[in-house]
Amino acid sequence: AIDEPGTFFAEAIRAVRLSIQRTLRIQPVKVILVSSSLDSEGKTTLASNLALSLATLGIKTLLIDGDLRNPALTRALCPHADAGLLEVATGQAPLERAIHFDRHSGLSILPSPAIRNVDVITELMFSEQMSNILDHLRQRYELIVIDSPPLVPLVDGRALAELSDRIVLAVGWDQTPQEVV
Repeated sequence: AIDEPGTFFAEAIRAVRLSIQRTLRIQPVKVILVSSSLDSEGKTTLASNLALSLATLGIKTLLIDGDLRNPALTRALCPHADAGLLEVATGQAPLERAIHFDRHSGLSILPSPAIRNVDVITELMFSEQMSNILDHLRQRYELIVIDSPPLVPLVDGRALAELSDRIVLAVGWDQTPQEVV
């Protein structure tokens, strides 16, 4: 959306951003969850481009990879990250060490490096630690965009939705059955 601003895709990102900016004028919104009903509907692409678009406007934005089971965002943007959301929540790493900052765009990223013990993931999403982390981040950033796991197959995204102010749902065009949405 930033590199090719004249595309239909870039225009779609700006349309979502405009909807969020309108909401900001009338309601306090800090945490926006981007999810989908199923996997492979474009939620990671939407979340990353939306966060980047907001950051390039000068809005202090944090992008969180909240999909700990399949951290595609981390693989794409921070493949060598050794600390992230889980490590911060469990006290293994300070927040300052886990957050990556892109000087060019002004976007901050909290990655989620690959996790071997997936049993801890769902419990983390419902934990007080996760709530505390987001409360702390709400004080430091104007907007937080969370790339969430899909909502239908996993409960993790629903837990994150409860901690969010707004939800943006990515839907695969001519792909996702209406009853699933």
